[in-house]
Amino acid sequence: MENKQRYGHYVTGKYMENKQRYGQYVTGKYMENKQRYGQYVTGKYMENKQRYGQYVIGKYMENKQRYGQYVTGKNMENKQRYGQYVIGKYMENKQRYGQYVTG
Repeated sequence: MENKQRYGHYVTGKYMENKQRYGQYVTGKYMENKQRYGQYVTGKYMENKQRYGQYVIGKYMENKQRYGQYVTGKNMENKQRYGQYVIGKYMENKQRYGQYVTG
């Protein structure tokens, strides 16, 4: 029984191993090619999409940033000017008023 079992394992083992090897070989090649082709196609597509996306997003972001800086810049500048103007007037008046009261 032991020999038969060993022989059986050996024969079945080899057969299975070869089938597995062959299967892996065939599947491996197919998968590898599919993967390569897929990576190639997906790679190109993704790369282009990425490039295009970066281009579009880049342009959009750049413009948004520029526009934002422009708007924020103007807004901040005006706010700052206005704030300085208001604070300046207020401080000046307070000072004048203080001098008036103190004086």
